[in-house]
Amino acid sequence: MKQHILILGAGRSSGSLINYLGKWTKKSPISLTVADLDLDLVRKKTIDYPHIQVVKINISDAVHMENLIIDATIVVSMLPHLFHLKVAKLCLKHSKHMLTASYAKHEIKVLNKKAKEKNLVFLFELGADPGIDHLSACRIIENIKNKDGKIHSFKSFTGALMSLKDELDNPWKYKFTWNPKNVVIAGQGEMARYRENKLTYYVPYPRLFSKLWSFDLPNVGSYEAYANRNSLDYSKHYKIDGVPTIIRGTLRRPGFCEAWYALALLGATENITKINIPTDYTYKDFFLKLTDSADTFSNKHIFEQLIRTSLSKEAWEKIQYLELDSEKIIPYGTYTAAEILEKILLEKWKLNEQDKDMLLMYHEVEYTIDHKHYQHTSLMSLEGKDVYHTAISDTVGLPLAMGVKLLATGKIKETGVILPFHSEIYIPILNELSEFGITFIENETEIK
Repeated sequence: MKQHILILGAGRSSGSLINYLGKWTKKSPISLTVADLDLDLVRKKTIDYPHIQVVKINISDAVHMENLIIDATIVVSMLPHLFHLKVAKLCLKHSKHMLTASYAKHEIKVLNKKAKEKNLVFLFELGADPGIDHLSACRIIENIKNKDGKIHSFKSFTGALMSLKDELDNPWKYKFTWNPKNVVIAGQGEMARYRENKLTYYVPYPRLFSKLWSFDLPNVGSYEAYANRNSLDYSKHYKIDGVPTIIRGTLRRPGFCEAWYALALLGATENITKINIPTDYTYKDFFLKLTDSADTFSNKHIFEQLIRTSLSKEAWEKIQYLELDSEKIIPYGTYTAAEILEKILLEKWKLNEQDKDMLLMYHEVEYTIDHKHYQHTSLMSLEGKDVYHTAISDTVGLPLAMGVKLLATGKIKETGVILPFHSEIYIPILNELSEFGITFIENETEIK
């Protein structure tokens, strides 16, 4: 039976995925379909590959979605994470393999037994973070264990950021390079968890943005990081159970988290309560109603009283830059506070045509061999070419595309709901990523 790859979603991170698989399937008997709600967007991204079938989809049309999946062999979901379970259940029903860059949540993991019974591969967490961070971590840990090293501390941090040159027109030093909604609601939901010096920490939102780590990284500047989700889950996956310190975090430029913490305390990132916005309602109307104060955004002291936290001059500058008291009209509709904030940020954090993004990844591992203490650091930084050919598209799309190729050519033997911690996955993908300039600078030092 001829293999058929179906890509669901052609958004910000899909360009490199489509390009890689477009080139590969052009020279193979495997067919490829790309489906998205925005047909013009798909056509632009597939213009160099006339052999790719282009389809318009409506995610809410269950029959159409099912028919697309029935015709596929391998389904790649680039849809928002809320739709992955729906896709996974359809793949399970019709015995189709599935891959995505998104996290494998509990409701996905419970499908493991049924997927194994059908000899299916549901490969999750194969993007940038999660994804390349896993691949590179596994390689570092394997190398240390091959030297009979005992790991005491594992730290891993990743950030989708801007190049140092193109962040200067924005006091936040940040712009949207991937799904804006996911940026705005990052950290919400379950508490972040990590272990440091044998102590386990549970950090609720929004206090997440006040417990930070700081770094000065060679040639790429200074950064701060906050904890990313549940680091403890990965001690088993990385085969470092019981390690005294395990932390996975998200990188931002210094000062970002202080200002974001203030927005969260204000209630501007709340994403549950739907609020009806009447006609001719301004952003100023909305946020003054939220704060119940007429001078909230013109008076730093009043703002600090509202959130019960003092702010640096730099953090206040970031808040004022957003112009939450703008007289612009909010489009009529029903929104959460986070959705209102997202509308503002889409303008304030918009990429300019000439902007280059940067994906930054940093690992720091401490271990002992024969009573000697060592630190291994690993740094990867990748700049995009422009606003259309981004680093985030490469680092999300390329490993996922390579995973599709491994699966289609019979190189992945593990079945069920799997993550890319198997050497049959991470070794060939890391090797091929280096051909695209996605490489790590490794450094080993003895700690006296």
